[in-house]
Amino acid sequence: MTSKGIIYVATGVRYRDEAITSAQSVKRCMPNMHITIFTDSRQFDNPCFDTVQLVNNPCYSYIDKIGPLKHSPYDRTLFLDSDTFVCCSCEEIFELLDRFDIATTHDTWRLGHPVSDCTDAFTELNTGVILYKRSPVVHEFFDQWLSFYRTQLEKETPAPPHDQSSFRKVIYDSRLSLYILSSEYNYTLWFPGFAGAGSNVKIIHGRTGRLAQSGTKINESTEARVFIPSIDFFKQPSFNSLSSGDQRIMRLMNRLATGLRKVSRAW
Repeated sequence: MTSKGIIYVATGVRYRDEAITSAQSVKRCMPNMHITIFTDSRQFDNPCFDTVQLVNNPCYSYIDKIGPLKHSPYDRTLFLDSDTFVCCSCEEIFELLDRFDIATTHDTWRLGHPVSDCTDAFTELNTGVILYKRSPVVHEFFDQWLSFYRTQLEKETPAPPHDQSSFRKVIYDSRLSLYILSSEYNYTLWFPGFAGAGSNVKIIHGRTGRLAQSGTKINESTEARVFIPSIDFFKQPSFNSLSSGDQRIMRLMNRLATGLRKVSRAW
């Protein structure tokens, strides 16, 4: 098996369809990149994916993605959420694993579901883009993350809206060498975002039918720039299918984007 590659975890038709779109963007930018999808369908087949692996007994929730991470067929893995879109080649990202065990970005929602014994200065990390290498310490981390998240879901009321608070706690307590990627490698579209000067945005992240157009617009320049989501982004037909936590974030971002546009018109 090739030493590096990209994996997706997609249980359910909606997320498989998203993963196809994302994988197509990968192949356009990096035609030789090996891609594996973990999914719940035994019949699933798509030319974008070099390997298909079965997810047994799926829960159709965030917890489905954690277990397969340990079973990546690659020595160096880039996990991508199904709602990501690759704008241009990012093969250089794998070089980070010469020095680090794992890499991800800060989440735009800094502190969500509370966890104990973890300083507020160590904020939540976005688990939609995770770069990691195969090693015993990384596999141990994935086991601990899955266990801690299951405990949260079983014992905490309210339960966490997603897997990021458990990721934050377990990685804070771990022995992993962690690198924080710049936003260009996980540029979220549901929040006003900054892209640094001198670099293209490589991976965008968000549920909108205009991912390709958003990527083209953001990368028209490599000067320092700020992206403010369109109000239409928050009126997507799939809104009601989002988790209650995601709906709460979307409503807040809608109000924020409206206010920012009023300010920009005033200027």
